[in-house]
Amino acid sequence: MAGYSATPLAKKLGIKSGFELAFVNAPVGFSQELELPPDVNISSRSQKPIDFALLFVKSEQELKQTFPV
Repeated sequence: MAGYSATPLAKKLGIKSGFELAFVNAPVGFSQELELPPDVNISSRSQKPIDFALLFVKSEQELKQTFPV
């Protein structure tokens, strides 16, 4: 896929303008590293429906414990 490596991560993930995002257990400064489209809202406690969630875990066991939450 020519040119794919130059594509910003947010675009690769399908994040679009106006999305409600949740980054759970994200590394410090993760959201600042992304070139996010305008008008996105990042909140893990939003009352609005989430358009995109990204859960960071270090093991399969942590995934199994954290994902249901």
